[in-house]
Amino acid sequence: MKQMKIFKLADIYDFLDKRFTNLYNSQIEILNKLQLKTVLAKIRNPYLIRVKNELLVSDFIRSILDEYFLTSQEYLLPEQTF
Repeated sequence: MKQMKIFKLADIYDFLDKRFTNLYNSQIEILNKLQLKTVLAKIRNPYLIRVKNELLVSDFIRSILDEYFLTSQEYLLPEQTF
């Protein structure tokens, strides 16, 4: 039976730091290229915006960007080697 390799905590921190830095840099790059019409085109059902009862513009923008990033992460995460 194989024994698990023992990792140093510093190595784990370095590994995670590199991967999350790459992920966040990819997200920042997406944000820099992002256009409102692209985001709005991805909304499948605009009536859901009203159903969510988002009264503040900031809440509306956050929910749209959250949804946009959730769909984008499906494409970003496979590029990250874990």
